[in-house]
Amino acid sequence: MIFAFKFALANKERASILFEILYFQANTLGLEFAESFGEEWEEKIDYYFYLFAKQEEMLEFADAISSRIPISIYFQFDSIKELEDLRDLELAPKRPMPPFPPLDAKVIQEVIGDFSLLQGYLSPLEIFAPILSPTALQNALKKCIELLREDALIVRSTRGKVLLSCKKKSKQVLFWDLSSVKTYMRVESLQAQFLASYEKPSQDLCAKEVFAEEFGTLFLECFLPYDLFLSILGAACLKQEIGYVFLTQLDNFQEPLNAKNSPKAQNSSGQGSANNLENSSGQNTTNAGNSPEDLRDLSPQVFYEQKGQVPPKEKIVVAQNGVILHTKSFRGNVFELIAAHEKTLSFVNNKRLQNDKNLIVCFSKNHPTFFWLGKEEKYQSVLGLELDCNAKNVIEKIKKIPHGEKLIKNFFAEFPEMQKKISALPDAPMPTRNLFAFFSVLSFVAGYEEEYNPHSTRVLENARKYVRDKGPRIDYKILKDEKGHLFLDYPKILRSMMSFLLAGVDEATLSYGVFDSMGECFGNFIQDLCVNFSLQNVLIFGNLLEEKIFLDKILHYAPRQVNFVLPKNGFLDVQRGKNASRDAL
Repeated sequence: MIFAFKFALANKERASILFEILYFQANTLGLEFAESFGEEWEEKIDYYFYLFAKQEEMLEFADAISSRIPISIYFQFDSIKELEDLRDLELAPKRPMPPFPPLDAKVIQEVIGDFSLLQGYLSPLEIFAPILSPTALQNALKKCIELLREDALIVRSTRGKVLLSCKKKSKQVLFWDLSSVKTYMRVESLQAQFLASYEKPSQDLCAKEVFAEEFGTLFLECFLPYDLFLSILGAACLKQEIGYVFLTQLDNFQEPLNAKNSPKAQNSSGQGSANNLENSSGQNTTNAGNSPEDLRDLSPQVFYEQKGQVPPKEKIVVAQNGVILHTKSFRGNVFELIAAHEKTLSFVNNKRLQNDKNLIVCFSKNHPTFFWLGKEEKYQSVLGLELDCNAKNVIEKIKKIPHGEKLIKNFFAEFPEMQKKISALPDAPMPTRNLFAFFSVLSFVAGYEEEYNPHSTRVLENARKYVRDKGPRIDYKILKDEKGHLFLDYPKILRSMMSFLLAGVDEATLSYGVFDSMGECFGNFIQDLCVNFSLQNVLIFGNLLEEKIFLDKILHYAPRQVNFVLPKNGFLDVQRGKNASRDAL
């Protein structure tokens, strides 16, 4: 009998752990197998693993792989089907067998409790000195925990050199297990699921407010142990009731380090590398005054080479509906980014579109916000976004709106200090085409910033604190001028925010409303454009999408009959020069 196990792959190159588990398990049970790949489409591909087995052998195989195949952001199981034969199928050439069991979650648990197994996966392993016995390992782990509590531990991990500490706070936190994440952070079930996936990507999460002082901030980049040694160290820390450590990256990490590409230990003579961290008095030099730059040249106290596959470092954002976006940007120009999605934009449901126009939408924290209609670098803007970030000028525009002058009078009566600050501003306009940049005006007028800061992110930071799912309605209005051109009536955004400030609405609720209403306005606007121009595909990109609150809202209000093309891995936004303004493409 032939059984076809079907899997959906989001990335063929990143699915090697799946292939290894299937090959290894079939080989362990002495079963013949073959495989094939379907046609690649939109970076997705169907994968078929064919097992030649009796019914009971197939069930044993299926039971074995179900306990080994991890949750992944790149592959998932689809179905099992029985086939008559493989005559009409193009089979892939057989790959080499893995020399030892793939390092999945089940194997990791076995390795943690078996030193002889550990040596097969981590070799060499040095924790202050070469680790050659279970006793040496336990003693070294105790010393690691002491350093974590009192100062810091430097580890040459599979993702580069990192400093771990219970005391040296940073905006990156390594939690030792998922239970600890759920204890300290506000995390949705899908976020937790993918944080614990095989790839162990990082995610930005908000701490529960009661723990804000403990972490030093509410917003943190969170990790789970991403290699074998960190899993072992984490298990030891949890026994000592240490749920997390702060993590600081000490090198410009690019690729995962494993036995094939890792540099040799700098000190393998048996003296250990801990001496490199001590001065003549024997005191550790990683005191609280050291910055990451001061520590970059220090040798790691822990060094190892891990055999087998090592997932690379990546950061993702997970939407409420399960959509996963990678936060890596593209070094190039916006037309190259659009071209990378050209195939996807030209088809829907595998059928070529007749309409030769696309809608391209950019929501970026760094570049102009735009809505372009066209194709192949011939685009026209369908929405005017020419904003002024001078609060004094925006206030003058609000006065010309019906009842605006009365609102301004009441607002300044309630907040007289703000009137003085706004009056002190120069008269010259501060033009921008970036809507996110305009939020700096909202931050200033609302009093979230003492002085005007053109790079303020306080509205975003406040919105992250909000724990509910609906904010007050902020007035985003798209109007048509006398020439028939559409434009955003942006002074009304500030006007409605000022009204809510007079009503005493708190900063988290009000700031969340800014993003909630923005998603609703532009979701409806996209729907209108798609109907008017018979569009089926819309490419939306920009690093504002890495903010979960906005990603959730734009997807929630997106028209259901339109196919949203979200940026591929590595194409979230266009990288800009160090000194470029928010209006530079």
